[in-house]
Amino acid sequence: MSRRLSAAAKAAVRSLYCAPGNAAAVVLVLSGAAAASGMVEAVRDRVLSRPLPYRAPETLVTVEVASGDGGAGQAIPPFGHEVLALREETSAFAGVAPWRPHRAVLGTAEGARTVRLAFLSPDLPEMLGVGPALGRLFTPEEHLGTGFGSRGAAPALLLGHDLWR
Repeated sequence: MSRRLSAAAKAAVRSLYCAPGNAAAVVLVLSGAAAASGMVEAVRDRVLSRPLPYRAPETLVTVEVASGDGGAGQAIPPFGHEVLALREETSAFAGVAPWRPHRAVLGTAEGARTVRLAFLSPDLPEMLGVGPALGRLFTPEEHLGTGFGSRGAAPALLLGHDLWR
């Protein structure tokens, strides 16, 4: 077995020596494959392997409510009375903090662009173990005047770093 392998290796080296153009092509292909493999590994490590930047990310779950059309529609986050039921009628969760994703158009001097935003419960950042780099989180008064509470007070806003820049 080792003799065959040795003979095959010698034949391969001899053919590459006799045809330098083929040798260059082989080196180029192998270099490209190594670079591509390295890039894939870097993306995998950056996106998939790093834990979420929250306190105890392995304990986080997302709860969604199936639409009432027999499952043909889209699942949505619980809201209102569903959140209250999760908070009051079950001990399965250490905390329940609703949020609802949304998109909006933001107009600036440079033009308009679509931005991602979320309506969230004021206790969500604390539950995730995160806080603002600058400024403060919601006050109870601001919570009562916006999305998840009663209407009336001026809305409050938390900006993400990318939008803030």
